[in-house]
Amino acid sequence: MGSQVDRDALVRSGFPAHWETIDRADAGRFNWQSAGVDLPYVILITGRCGSTHLASMLAASGACGEPMEYFNEMYLPGLPEAASAGSVGEYIGHLARSRSSNRRFGMKIDHWRWERLRAFVDVEMLFPHGRSAFFLMTRDDMVVQAYSFATARATGIWHEHAGAPVSSERSYAPSDAELLRELTLIALGETGLARYLEQSKRPALRLTYENLMSDPEGVLRQIGQALAVGPITRDVPASTRSNVRRISYARRDERIMDFKTRFASEIVSGTASARLSVR
Repeated sequence: MGSQVDRDALVRSGFPAHWETIDRADAGRFNWQSAGVDLPYVILITGRCGSTHLASMLAASGACGEPMEYFNEMYLPGLPEAASAGSVGEYIGHLARSRSSNRRFGMKIDHWRWERLRAFVDVEMLFPHGRSAFFLMTRDDMVVQAYSFATARATGIWHEHAGAPVSSERSYAPSDAELLRELTLIALGETGLARYLEQSKRPALRLTYENLMSDPEGVLRQIGQALAVGPITRDVPASTRSNVRRISYARRDERIMDFKTRFASEIVSGTASARLSVR
């Protein structure tokens, strides 16, 4: 039985309160093959990098499961797999059985939640080297990424579903302080992920928002090859298969350019180390 400190930490991480027992090896003992999964994979993300768009396309393809943010504290408590589990290991087992396809199971996770998961689970055992796949998804233009983060955080509107009526152009404009804060967090998260991959000696296929937007079919082909499932394509353009679409904000491009001009030195000094460590 875990200590009170352990239970409190677990709840703060978004895990259900009834998961009272913490055993780091719990998930590591999980047998992927018995759950119908030959190759588990992880998409490490920096947020607002197009990962929801990508995950939607991958899920629609039916080729490699549904790579959602299963360890995001905002979503986890509402998932049926979490409600029916009694531990982290059981939760992962339920996910593997219900959210996989073509004997592939994937998840996406940012630096902060990945580090939190590592505190409870031996991820090196759960995702064995040579028998799992890793991806790193970032965004080349970190200022645009920060703008997207700041507007989403302030408005609470993180995604707009493709099937919903098209909304009118929104007017929220983040302040300089908001953008600088988000830039700092993005750089820290990107650096943390790069450090993990370096220290764990894990190879990871690099993906970017820009490549996904310019050549979605090419990105899907790369992922299909990495997961040994062949090309992940269909007869319709890949971009039409996502269930999310970009939210439009008034004067967005103009404001981003103005910020880049006024804070050029701060942007370079604040992100250079992250960029150098990833490339």
